[in-house]
Amino acid sequence: MNVAIIKPDHIGDLVLSSAAIRAIMRRHPNATLFIAGKNRSLARHLFGDVAIETIDFPHLTKADASQGGYPDLRGFDMVAFLRSDGILNTQWASLRCRRFVLPVDTHDDHQSVIDFGVASALVGHYDIEEAFYTDRLERVRAKASRFPGKVGFSIGSGFHANSWPPGHWIALGRKLRDAGIGVSVISGPAEAGLARFLLRQIGLDPVRNLILGGKDFADFLGRVDELDWVVASDGGTGHLCSLVCPTLSVFGPSPFRRYAPFGTWARLLTMNLDCSPCCQYSARLVNGCLTTECVTGINAQVVMDALRFPHSTGMVGSSLEVAPGCQLYLGVSHLDHRSKIESRLLENGVHHAA
Repeated sequence: MNVAIIKPDHIGDLVLSSAAIRAIMRRHPNATLFIAGKNRSLARHLFGDVAIETIDFPHLTKADASQGGYPDLRGFDMVAFLRSDGILNTQWASLRCRRFVLPVDTHDDHQSVIDFGVASALVGHYDIEEAFYTDRLERVRAKASRFPGKVGFSIGSGFHANSWPPGHWIALGRKLRDAGIGVSVISGPAEAGLARFLLRQIGLDPVRNLILGGKDFADFLGRVDELDWVVASDGGTGHLCSLVCPTLSVFGPSPFRRYAPFGTWARLLTMNLDCSPCCQYSARLVNGCLTTECVTGINAQVVMDALRFPHSTGMVGSSLEVAPGCQLYLGVSHLDHRSKIESRLLENGVHHAA
């Protein structure tokens, strides 16, 4: 069967969907993966020597998307979409595909579960955890089982409201330094100046302790892999780090149940406020927030305590209040995991164009 996989999102979204893509590719090694042009290097690193094509949508890119039109997908026997929204929907697919599977667009389920509903229609049941980590699984599991000796700060975020304040990063860095724990700051080129500033304020070498990302993902992830844990803002870099390290994420307005980094050991801090869930993700409301209390209200001591929290497989998919109004989630990607996977296996289906 000639298969196409459509995943035109941002870096973090591509990482979250990597298990589903890998599961489909294993069953259909000649499948073609369509991704956003900016993610070609990452896709090549993640999936190796597979057929990769570019598909860019104006509503998913900050730059000008190609106006040359979209590919005609009718040459494929099956098209697996790993994104569905107001534009990329049944109507769009029906015009360009003979047979296709679209995901259920919901913020109540983790992206890996949503993708499972699509991929399992083509390949049946698969182990999401194994497909996500591959041969890195046991190494990441071992890191999660012990208190970290080296911690990285992933400070990048795609939206300003998702950023943890610099003062909080500095306070956490000093606490870790005083406890004898190594600290590195992880950033892309856009945050390099801030990263060096944070390191100087923490009292660390701004060159030796900086892990700067670029197009060489093997080198970048190799350096991140030397760390034990990563504390991350809500952004694509945090998802990249989750491939090789357990993560503790600080989430503000984003729908965390869907977009949290993957992993049974991944931890996430978020505030329960009257304005949750944030109207930032509504098409009918205007976000007038000036304070971003949902993220600034999570201080360095709360994060330090969350890092110290002992890992227990019995608590995966649960949460507890660790400070007034602040919730620590353990394995967000596995909230009600078994029941949701079983329901996806029962519900998935293939659409036939008229």
